Amino acid sequence: MGGAGGAETIEIGDVRAVRDLMRSSDHDDRRVALSVLRSYQGRRATPEAMSAALVAAGVSFPWVPGMSADTSELFVRLTFAAPQLVHVSEFERAYMLSAERGRRAVLRALALRSDPAGLEAVLHLMGPDGPGDLLPAPSEGMLSPLLVVPGVERLATPLASAVTRRGWSEHAVEMITAMGRLGLLDPVRTEALVAVLAPLVVELADTCDRRCSARVMGTASRSDDSFSDPSRVDRRRLVSLLPLLAELGGSRASGALWRTLACADPRASAAAAVALCSAGEGVAPERLALLCRDPLARSQLFEGLLGMGREFLLPQWALEQAEVAEAMLVGWLASAAQLRSAPDEIEHRGVLHGGPGGERGAIHVFGFRVNAPHWAHERDWMLGVVGPFDPDALFTSTPGEEFVVGSLYESATSGDPTHEAHELMRSMRDTRDGPLR
Repeated sequence: MGGAGGAETIEIGDVRAVRDLMRSSDHDDRRVALSVLRSYQGRRATPEAMSAALVAAGVSFPWVPGMSADTSELFVRLTFAAPQLVHVSEFERAYMLSAERGRRAVLRALALRSDPAGLEAVLHLMGPDGPGDLLPAPSEGMLSPLLVVPGVERLATPLASAVTRRGWSEHAVEMITAMGRLGLLDPVRTEALVAVLAPLVVELADTCDRRCSARVMGTASRSDDSFSDPSRVDRRRLVSLLPLLAELGGSRASGALWRTLACADPRASAAAAVALCSAGEGVAPERLALLCRDPLARSQLFEGLLGMGREFLLPQWALEQAEVAEAMLVGWLASAAQLRSAPDEIEHRGVLHGGPGGERGAIHVFGFRVNAPHWAHERDWMLGVVGPFDPDALFTSTPGEEFVVGSLYESATSGDPTHEAHELMRSMRDTRDGPLR
């Protein structure tokens, strides 16, 4: 492994040496091999070395205790510096034999080629005649390099068909949206996309309705995630598709948006309202006012309409600082990195005029709690803070660097709420446990 210590080009002998060491029955040998393989990342390899790496990517090696690295992915990544030097058939072979992370790396390598051959290979692997059951969840921007390749619009239909696959909805929408904005989608292709996506949106809206009904009737599963938010996955797919349908336009797309506006799930309905407004269609003020009664839906409406400069469509009471602050806090608490669901109870505890560090502005303090079986229910009431807002403005559209939305999930059932809120903000800034907006 002569190339391991410097920046020399990786040779075929280096790849074979790592491969042979990975086959060793000794844990330490395999651990060394993984370390060497990691050290190769980002360096150029000869075409022969890349071919050998793609062959090795399809081999199953013994497990290395305490190491989470995926050998198939690491071997494929050796081609990233110059994937065009390897024939696409070698990538396709590696795709068929690799684990999921290796297959994801293969799709990325084919995209990095940014050439017609790479596009054709991706079309085959994702198309109706390809190995659809092997399609891995994408990484962020995985296929974006293909947007510069002539004919990339042919990938739009396979992408639309992939939106129901795990992890694909957002990346597929991102790619198709980019194609539309580049002027690559002609009317025929646009109509074909709507024909695929509109029925899917209606189906997802129906699913959200059924799951909302199951929750109301008490028949939903009582696991923490599904009971508190049984529609999370379907709603996320649905919400990601709505802006794309609004951009594609047409009566069929509009019909799917209006169907979603009628959804019993307030967050799905709010996303549809934003999409309809972006498409220039009017949503009844009464519907917007009804949606604003749900803090999460209010958060979506405020953020979406503010981005279009149309927040004036919301009822006046929903634009008051306390209502905006509550919506921001509940939206943050419901995120996947926090409680994963909205609090069951939330109340406005007051306003602090100035933060613990001398910040000028209005800081809104809330108490909130969740019910069993959520993991945080034993903590009873907890504090959350949002601010500082400009005390002279109705609401703020441009939070500064010191704008805080968050909670440390400490129990707050007694004591001085002003002192506790100041301590909470100080702790969040000192530890960065709370995000700075």
